Amino acid sequence: MPDAIDRPVFLVSLPRSGSWVFYRKLARHPELGWISKATRKFPASLLLSRALRPFRGSDVPVEGSRVWRRFSRAGDDALEAADLRDADRAWVRRMVATQLRLQGKRRFLAKYPRNALRVGWLDAIFPDARFVHLVRDGRAVGRSILDRREHHDGLDVWWGSRPPGWREFVTRSPAEQVGLQWRLCIEHTRRAARALGADRYLEVRYEDFCDAPAEVLERTAAFCGLRWPPALLEELVADVRSQNFKWREGLAADDIEGIEKVAGDLLRELGYPL
Repeated sequence: MPDAIDRPVFLVSLPRSGSWVFYRKLARHPELGWISKATRKFPASLLLSRALRPFRGSDVPVEGSRVWRRFSRAGDDALEAADLRDADRAWVRRMVATQLRLQGKRRFLAKYPRNALRVGWLDAIFPDARFVHLVRDGRAVGRSILDRREHHDGLDVWWGSRPPGWREFVTRSPAEQVGLQWRLCIEHTRRAARALGADRYLEVRYEDFCDAPAEVLERTAAFCGLRWPPALLEELVADVRSQNFKWREGLAADDIEGIEKVAGDLLRELGYPL
């Protein structure tokens, strides 16, 4: 199978940043292929994926957490170019080529939150990759992560992306933990982006997507070297609704103060008023 992979697109973000909605919209582009519900079990095997595809449901995009977790390590979720093994590079490229061939697509799109801490590693695999970094107000992200923690193993149990040094602040309040998680993950992604240049890294605010979805989707597609069919774009934006007010209703004053205490500088830098 030829391994001709052209400018794969990686949507990176913290969990609970609205990336699932944004990913599902991007995945509707007719030139983009992705890890699918039907192929995620054996994503690098063309033969097995073809054999099992009729029995595994619809071809809809998924995060492919099983695919990306195979590269996880015990300490944290960050991976740099120096961590890349030749066997892992070959496997990931084979996986992407398999997905494109199965779907008959020209370009690949992936979304997995912990990959926001692996930009250098992914860049070493795909030197022409495009990275779209979706950023959302840290208080909205923090509220959603706190809700998720409470409904999983409890507020005191870590959930989601683990930036380097995360164990050093697990004794802080849950609100400060999620504020630091948000800040450190974004800073890590932005540091890695400095080596990429403006032609390979695009930062998008989720709030802008909610306010002007067609404009943001057009800008994102243009950055990736793609164009939307006008009728499809009109269909995609019809149901976009903003939920950016919910954190104000769902976060206690002490939690807002805790997040702003540790992440206030970055919130201001990104244009989120305190």
